[in-house]
Amino acid sequence: MRLLSAIEFTRLELGCVLPIVLFVLCRVFLSLLPESWGLGTVLETLLLAGTRWLMVMAVGVAWMFGRATRRWGRAALYALGALGLAGIPTLTGTPVGLQLVSANLQAYSKEGALPMEKALSAFQADVLVTHEKRGERLVGMVRVADNFDEDLPRPSHGTAVFCREGLDCKAVVTPEYGSLECGMPMALVRVEERLCVVGLHLPPPVWQCDAGRRPYMDEVRRHLNAGRLAGDWEVCQEKDPVVLIGDLNTLEGGNVWRELQELGFRDPQKWSGVFATSWPAGGGWPNLPMLRLDHVLLGTGVSVNHVGYSRIPDSDHKALVSWLDVPGF
Repeated sequence: MRLLSAIEFTRLELGCVLPIVLFVLCRVFLSLLPESWGLGTVLETLLLAGTRWLMVMAVGVAWMFGRATRRWGRAALYALGALGLAGIPTLTGTPVGLQLVSANLQAYSKEGALPMEKALSAFQADVLVTHEKRGERLVGMVRVADNFDEDLPRPSHGTAVFCREGLDCKAVVTPEYGSLECGMPMALVRVEERLCVVGLHLPPPVWQCDAGRRPYMDEVRRHLNAGRLAGDWEVCQEKDPVVLIGDLNTLEGGNVWRELQELGFRDPQKWSGVFATSWPAGGGWPNLPMLRLDHVLLGTGVSVNHVGYSRIPDSDHKALVSWLDVPGF
């Protein structure tokens, strides 16, 4: 009977330890993946998301271990370890400063633009970058750049920049970078001649678009280094502080995310994990956000006061809302 109890105890404890070991091994494996995209992009996304949510399940396993063994102290250590790996809620300050919003709006939704436009207007943002679906009129804002009149391969390639009325904004939407099948544009915004906002929308991490992700990132790398502009870039000037924001179609810890970190850009939600998820949020998909595809990354000389996500009617992404602390604003 004692032997059986010892075996049962070991089995229960292994159930607590094994998920944490798998998390660590998966992260080590992903860090060793080559920078070639290929199948690695899809595998990377599945492993990054799966291991985070495995940690959420591991908290429940730790509770069952404690209940069965009455070793609540040890169970609490396992639960805290798993919860820490699942993510730590980002404690940011008061939402004040320059309000920057990025919203990927479901291009293939069947609803009209009016509910979406009302939701976007309600932010009262200083700068708003939208991807995919077209928005025409936002209250209190001016559309300063878009590619809506171009012959886009797909509706999902649309990009627009809106700025608050009275704000000095210069913006441009670039040509598409990537492959013929899966290329995407970028949005470049210079705000009050003091800040450069780069709105990114990477080709999605699916097999048919893998060939487009590398050229897109090559263009980013050509213009950015050490958290700054490597030189003048369209409307932006070399001395401008830089913020990257948008749908990176990658998770924290992924290849694209690591590459942007290496270019000197900081993620204020680096440790947030499952507490900062933006997709899927409806728009033809389940309203059950499981992945953080939308990111804001800060270059040298920029900090953030607050970051949050907000639901947009009939969009499959939550809007990313950030309040920046920029010198001079």
